[in-house]
Amino acid sequence: MRNLIGKLPLALFLVVILGVAAFGLGQSRALADGTCGNSLPTRLVIGSAGHVADLYSTLRPYAGGPDGPRIYAPAQFTVVAGPACVNGYAYWQIRYDSLGQSGWALESELYSPVYGANRYWLAPGPIAPPPTLVPTLVPVTATPVPPPPPDCSRSLAPQLIAGGTGRIAERFSTLRSAPGGAPTQVIFAPRTFSVVSGPRCVNGYVFFEIDYGAGLRGWALESETYSPIYGANKRWLIP
Repeated sequence: MRNLIGKLPLALFLVVILGVAAFGLGQSRALADGTCGNSLPTRLVIGSAGHVADLYSTLRPYAGGPDGPRIYAPAQFTVVAGPACVNGYAYWQIRYDSLGQSGWALESELYSPVYGANRYWLAPGPIAPPPTLVPTLVPVTATPVPPPPPDCSRSLAPQLIAGGTGRIAERFSTLRSAPGGAPTQVIFAPRTFSVVSGPRCVNGYVFFEIDYGAGLRGWALESETYSPIYGANKRWLIP
């Protein structure tokens, strides 16, 4: 190679060097200027922490690959590599250390026919743990002291009634095995249901036991006074 360079005229050598540099710059600009046009601007950084910002995120074996396991919010991960743009969407390779799972996940969508516009599925930074509730000691007296009312401060005033009916008011509602329990299934609007029992307040939230029929039954959150993802005063279920 050195012998070949020594034989090239100086002007031709400079043209080759400038051409290689221009090609590399063009490649960098191509990546930054729109190959991920179906996604919002990327916010993740390799080596940093992040969390599932919406209802769930789907792991894939490679960028743009088939759906793998669903990881529900607010699971946290470490960014391993990326972004990789496939069919206009930005994917990152991430690792859920606490779950022992890794793969590629879609960061965002400019528009989803199911979930709407401007959806970030992954967001940077860890999530602060919820505040620890300190129990209040009730003094022992000769007169029985009634228990304090349940804390439902994180939900709006209940509107559903046991024995009545209702419907999904937003895009979806999540069924759970118990009040405040782990999600078992996502039910999309429009769906109606029968109210079996409730309300039950867990961690400040109001839950009702509902039945969609055909054996589809469980507990669901009625409303939230504030959601960091969906905003203030959200009713998921209404009569």
